[in-house]
Amino acid sequence: MRIFIDTEFSDFKNPLLISIALVADDGREFYAELPVDQSRCNSFVLDTVLPLLGQEPAARCTPEELASRMVSWLLPYENQNPTLCYDFAGDWFLFSKALSYKVPIWLTPQNIYQQIDPLACETYLQANRLPQHHALYDARANQHAFNPHYLRIDPLTYPKSR
Repeated sequence: MRIFIDTEFSDFKNPLLISIALVADDGREFYAELPVDQSRCNSFVLDTVLPLLGQEPAARCTPEELASRMVSWLLPYENQNPTLCYDFAGDWFLFSKALSYKVPIWLTPQNIYQQIDPLACETYLQANRLPQHHALYDARANQHAFNPHYLRIDPLTYPKSR
């Protein structure tokens, strides 16, 4: 069982979690948004990420609620050898931090950056008319674009705008 994760955060220098999404192979999805301290956000996040938030009022929660909600959502996968698939190490870091570094032992992390076909990812977002930089949409796109036989050869780079 694979669970794809994506996060949005304040900036690269001192990242604070803004939103997080988990999308499982069985179709279940988890999405949450945290309160945002805009003074900690860079201009890219202020202009691109924040306008995408607030569409789902039930997604809002406190950091304490987030940990509880995520653990409850993950528990049904305990006996399925789940792999948490991320394409950026910061996603794993922010996920772990949100759980106060008490990640369930039965959850295996895996960086799948090299198995994400960027063209398939972009095509998915365009075909579904979904903007980039929304955690849930990006997690869905990564799940769609994941191919264990694909080998991406470009290095992970950080956009200058973020």
